[in-house]
Amino acid sequence: MLGGETTVVLIGQVNLVQSISSSQLFECKKIAMSVLDEQERKNVLQEANLLKHLKHPHIVQYIESFIEDSHMYIIMEYCAGLFKRG
Repeated sequence: MLGGETTVVLIGQVNLVQSISSSQLFECKKIAMSVLDEQERKNVLQEANLLKHLKHPHIVQYIESFIEDSHMYIIMEYCAGLFKRG
């Protein structure tokens, strides 16, 4: 448990998105790269690269990733029933 004052900085979020062409649902992890230091940016890129190469039935499948407008987007398969709305 953390003691004293704690500062929480939101640097990312996960949203449910839908493909325009196929109507298929995906999860989109959006990470604000502009608030990260150099090591944290490297870690985010490493995460995307690692997910790209992982293939296992108990790991969410990576679809693609890209950087746009200072945000990293990691698109992953949608696991129905696991995505909870606020």
